[in-house]
Amino acid sequence: SGPGAYINMLRGTISNNTAQAGAGVFLDQSDTASVFTQVRFQGNVAAFGGGGARVNSKGSFQGCSFLSNSSPGSGGALLV
Repeated sequence: SGPGAYINMLRGTISNNTAQAGAGVFLDQSDTASVFTQVRFQGNVAAFGGGGARVNSKGSFQGCSFLSNSSPGSGGALLV
């Protein structure tokens, strides 16, 4: 991925992932907004923030649910 990369996801599940940051999804340095609509983020674990998602660029979460995501750092569900 690069500066023009983006995600457009409709009705899905992102679950049971582990990462240093942004275990479910990590949006970083994109010129185009990623869009998540009715997506379930569940059971994702990040060591340093953003268990469900970490957003450092343009992004939209519409009608999404964040369930049982965690991080001992900031943003167990979502870090913006």
